[in-house]
Amino acid sequence: MSAISDRPPFIFPVDFSGTLVIRKGREVVFQAARGYANRSDYMPNGIGTRYSLASVSKAFTAVAILQLAEEGRFLLEEEVFTLLPHQSFLHFTPGVTVHRLLTHSSGIPDYFDEAVQDDYAALWQERAASRMRRPADFLPMFRDRPMQFVPGTAFRYNNAGYILLALLVEEMTGKPFAEAMAERVFRKGGMAGSGYFALDRMPSCCATGYREDEIGWRSNIFDIPPVGGGDGGAWSHAQDLLRFWDAVCDGTLLGQTMKSLMHKRHQTARNGDGYGYGVWLKDMGDHDAWFLEGCDPGASAFSFLDPVREVSFVILSNTDYGVWDLSAEIIRLVRRGEI
Repeated sequence: MSAISDRPPFIFPVDFSGTLVIRKGREVVFQAARGYANRSDYMPNGIGTRYSLASVSKAFTAVAILQLAEEGRFLLEEEVFTLLPHQSFLHFTPGVTVHRLLTHSSGIPDYFDEAVQDDYAALWQERAASRMRRPADFLPMFRDRPMQFVPGTAFRYNNAGYILLALLVEEMTGKPFAEAMAERVFRKGGMAGSGYFALDRMPSCCATGYREDEIGWRSNIFDIPPVGGGDGGAWSHAQDLLRFWDAVCDGTLLGQTMKSLMHKRHQTARNGDGYGYGVWLKDMGDHDAWFLEGCDPGASAFSFLDPVREVSFVILSNTDYGVWDLSAEIIRLVRRGEI
């Protein structure tokens, strides 16, 4: 694939609802949109449609934290509780550093532990999701629980760790998290279409998230918090996520030292994928590729960059399941040199 093509080198799932863009270097070689952004009005998804990103957003939080470290506001090996003097945590032990929060090795309790929980929407059956608008709103869901393990002794994916990192961004900038991220990541990175939008105040060109039940399709409005935070919930479109990779790689968002640390394999999961700072790493044989992934009720997202083959792609969907089979197939094609 060397020029933009209307024919994908794979078969689209018949029920795919979302947007896909593939680049070779800085040249788009394939793009497509399928399904509906709004099923009630039959409004189709487009290349510029904005989607909820779920945990892809952790990479944005990591960038803001690394910028603050570059500015000398704190050290990555510093205890986070010394940096959040206005917060108290009943059972948390020493050793919970910024580095360990970034790499899911802190051992702190999680408000949604993906190792044992699989339905994010179930969290809001007894607690109204509509009340979760700031990072601090999540604290009662985990701060008084016991530690999961001694900090630094294990890797366990942890959403609450990125809630604490969002609080740290607020503490160090003196600004609400969404405002700080708009300034430090989205505007600085040229991502004009991205932000932490509120579900009850959505801008144009945003896809409604959908789930399917025994009756049919319904929106996810009661299944996710109305405003995203440090661990997820930013909104973006495919072009902006490609710009994010560019802005990280060309030094716009981070200097060389922090960029290298972000993409270093600090941890390795059971399936062999590595983890840096807010970024997953996939073994491509003789090097690691970088990827971001996220899933919420009514949303799934995947963004990938192979820095050696210079192939990047973004898949965004307004369903839970839209990106997984497609992303795996495209990665297989990248490995074989067919993209």
